[in-house]
Amino acid sequence: MTKTNWLKPFAIASFFALALAACDNNSADNAEENVDTAVEQTQQMADDAGQQMDEMATDVQESASEASDQMGEQLDQAGDAMSDQADAAADKVDEMSNDMSDHANDAQDSMDDMATDAGNAIEDKCEDIKEGVNAEDTDC
Repeated sequence: MTKTNWLKPFAIASFFALALAACDNNSADNAEENVDTAVEQTQQMADDAGQQMDEMATDVQESASEASDQMGEQLDQAGDAMSDQADAAADKVDEMSNDMSDHANDAQDSMDDMATDAGNAIEDKCEDIKEGVNAEDTDC
């Protein structure tokens, strides 16, 4: 509703009040009384229209405030959900990183053990060969 919509009923009421006053064949006092009554009624209608406009404006403000609050709550919930997902993803990345590090350490240990075993096997074969040829020094 626009600010000037209350003017239309006001103007119509005024017109009819003045028309009634002009058509009355009674005395001037009676016409003056009718005009005063019409003016009072028109003033009351204008006051009522202004009050209704104020009430409507208050309702609109309250509705907008409620909608804003609801939107803020939804944004907070969405932000919390995104944060939770980011935390879960970071935890998973840390877990995967730790698993990879553990596997790399296990692989390093296995390679060290294999190198030691290979060196020992070569040394044992070397000593076996030296013993087979009756070498004085059987250490390799």
